[in-house]
Amino acid sequence: MKGWGYIFIGSLLILSSCGKIDEVEIQGADNFKFSGFKDNHVEFEADIKVFNPSHHKIKVKEINVKLLVNDMYLGRLQNAEEFQILPFSDEYIRVPFRLRIANIFYGISTISRLYNQKNLKVEVDGFVVAKMAFYRKKLEVKEITYVDSMR
Repeated sequence: MKGWGYIFIGSLLILSSCGKIDEVEIQGADNFKFSGFKDNHVEFEADIKVFNPSHHKIKVKEINVKLLVNDMYLGRLQNAEEFQILPFSDEYIRVPFRLRIANIFYGISTISRLYNQKNLKVEVDGFVVAKMAFYRKKLEVKEITYVDSMR
């Protein structure tokens, strides 16, 4: 019985030290660099401003959100690879993305129109899967932010 008590207390300590993935804030995006088009996907990279007040490194496994820019639906935005958010960080992270467009001609014309505009309203709606140590969580995301430009 004594062994089970140690396991229980150890489990409580591990779970209480996990912190919250919810505390991480995405504060904006900058320096968009388009890589190309491939199979109804627009590939690009962006510097994402991230604030992580916790003392844990967080690995973002999957991003899958609907993307609207200035109230125009562009498609589903996904990360092209996993990335990490360091503990106690307030920094930009370079993240490769893939935007799946339903209609490639509409998507390209919309992106080209938005490329030179300033003060873009960006809406995302979907989920992010993140992992911190042994803790994995799927977070629902519904955010509106403003970006200076896509350049």
